[in-house]
Amino acid sequence: MNRIQVLPEHIANKIAAGEVVQRPASVVKELVENSIDAESTKIIVEIVGGGRDLIRIADNGYGMSKEDVRLAFERHATSKITTVADLDTIKSFGFRGEALPSIAAVSQVEIVTCAKDAASGTLLRIDGGVVNEIQDIGAPAGTDIMIRNLFFNVPARRKFLKTTITEMGHINHIVSRIAMSHPHIAFKLTHNGSEIINVQQTDSLMERVSSFLGQEMANDILPVHLLTDCDTAPLPLEITGFILPPAHTRPNRDMQSIFVNNRYITNKTISHAIYTGYHTLIPGGRYPIAVLFLKTDPSTVDVNVHPTKSEVRFHQEREIHQLVVKAVRETFINANLMPKILDTSMPVPGGREGRIQEAIQGYFRSGQGEMAGADLRVYSDKQSAGFLQIRDSQFEIRDSKYVCSDKMERLHNLHPLGQIHNTYIIAQSDDGICIIDQHAAHERVLYEKLMAQDREILSQLMLFPISLELDYKESAVMLETIPVLNELGFKIEEFGQNTFIIRAVPVGMEKSDPKKTVLEILHDIQDTGKAKTSSELRETMIISMSCKTAIKAGQPLSDEEVNFLVQQLMKTQQPHTCPHGRPTMIRLGVDELEKRFMRR
Repeated sequence: MNRIQVLPEHIANKIAAGEVVQRPASVVKELVENSIDAESTKIIVEIVGGGRDLIRIADNGYGMSKEDVRLAFERHATSKITTVADLDTIKSFGFRGEALPSIAAVSQVEIVTCAKDAASGTLLRIDGGVVNEIQDIGAPAGTDIMIRNLFFNVPARRKFLKTTITEMGHINHIVSRIAMSHPHIAFKLTHNGSEIINVQQTDSLMERVSSFLGQEMANDILPVHLLTDCDTAPLPLEITGFILPPAHTRPNRDMQSIFVNNRYITNKTISHAIYTGYHTLIPGGRYPIAVLFLKTDPSTVDVNVHPTKSEVRFHQEREIHQLVVKAVRETFINANLMPKILDTSMPVPGGREGRIQEAIQGYFRSGQGEMAGADLRVYSDKQSAGFLQIRDSQFEIRDSKYVCSDKMERLHNLHPLGQIHNTYIIAQSDDGICIIDQHAAHERVLYEKLMAQDREILSQLMLFPISLELDYKESAVMLETIPVLNELGFKIEEFGQNTFIIRAVPVGMEKSDPKKTVLEILHDIQDTGKAKTSSELRETMIISMSCKTAIKAGQPLSDEEVNFLVQQLMKTQQPHTCPHGRPTMIRLGVDELEKRFMRR
């Protein structure tokens, strides 16, 4: 008896279905994309029981003939490609010819379709991959397909479906993303008769995207646009879309939507590029909100790397990464990224934010500009003494080479008024009041000053060298990393098996814990699976040095120091956040002041 045998067709079909149909949302995605390929202008998605009981997709596309609808449920039957060369220039959403037969293999399907200008339509019923009925029927142009009892004949798969709410969440996610990228199509999504999504056709991509982001975020939306020069760029690419300022972040990437040639995809390269574009603008563990559309030559992207076509591979990944980073960073140029205090009547939170808000509320309650219980000193407008020497610091803030644009100067023409709790600076702007965190502000100034220096970071010899004992993996990483660490001001030598000696640290880090810093670098390299570049490690050190040497909270400043610090902050490229992504300032606008004092 032969050990190898060909699987029966019904088993092979169920295995194939497991690759394409992972959950109800997979069915919705494939069918809605078929409706888009059919040039529909209206698509209705009706769900019952989270997709377990019923998935219905109705469209007004060009429909199918009787012969085509029967062939459509045969494996690898497609109208999208005819030759191997077509795979290099795919513009349609479906093309593999696997979706419909895979869905039919694990469900009960009923489809009514009618080609435009046809005298009649066609009704086709399939039960578990077996055609039960096909007949002519009166029907409007388009296609109406119903999927009942998903995985009814694969109970193990049906058992592993999540709760109705969870499955409906996945469906809502995919329909939202597809609708977001096709504003010219009207979409309606219902669940158990309740309307979830209902968007009409529009010519405005911003209007469509805003309808899914919500009014609060739509008010702060920043348009993105980058078009490469076809004569000089490494690849033809247009990037459009929208990003939210750093004040709007999430603990995960769920609110990042990426589209390539209008196809909703997931791609680690682009996700990383978006995050890199926000570098030093958001805290660690937080992720930006972005909706980006990449339009490129289909021959430069491979969409045939995953059965569900949800992942793509670019022929020039590095260039794509660089261009996305550039698009995001250029969007922030001249953008007002300052967070606002929206409601000072809200309960006062704890921590440092609470201290700011408490001081502001006390200022309002006094009605005469005297902080209730706050240490407020009003400073004159006299000029700074030329430089600011910060106590316990190796650095001086001198005239910065960074120059603000005219727009930035108009937005942030700040005049310091005083210091609160020796931690925050109150300043008047053209359109309200700004509260500046002196430590975060000084961090930003020092960070940009040090990053602009081309010279090697100086070392400080340690009075007592530190011994560092590592395990085998850590030692292997250390041996590869020592040259870069030494460039950054460390002096580290191998000292026996798995043992190293730290003899010097970068100037400005004498009071920190060198052993802890080096271990953090090594563990970061192990976690990411690759060593950081010299420039990346250098920046990590500079961020740490800026934090260690910046003005501290609770440190009193003179009139000249306050004025000069604010001046230097306004000359930085990104004055709104410290290098760790925390805000350096928040704003309370005149309109909010007038509302609080009932002037409007």
